[in-house]
Amino acid sequence: MRRHAVGYQWSTWYWLIGSPVLGPVLGFSGALIRRRGPVGTLSRLLVPAGAALHMVLLPPPPDSSLSDELALTASRACVVQ
Repeated sequence: MRRHAVGYQWSTWYWLIGSPVLGPVLGFSGALIRRRGPVGTLSRLLVPAGAALHMVLLPPPPDSSLSDELALTASRACVVQ
């Protein structure tokens, strides 16, 4: 029980600090999405690449419901390919 409370507290601080840092960058990237060429393409790929990187660097705890859904999605992706 104590371990979960500490993990939750760390996650709250992580996002509290990360939001003001990454928010303007993501907003600026969103403003560039409709541009043509490499700038627009990079803007369109920024958020999905960041989400994938986040799952690699900071995966959800094994006891969370999100980890079950991720495992199911990953197994389905392997079957489709």
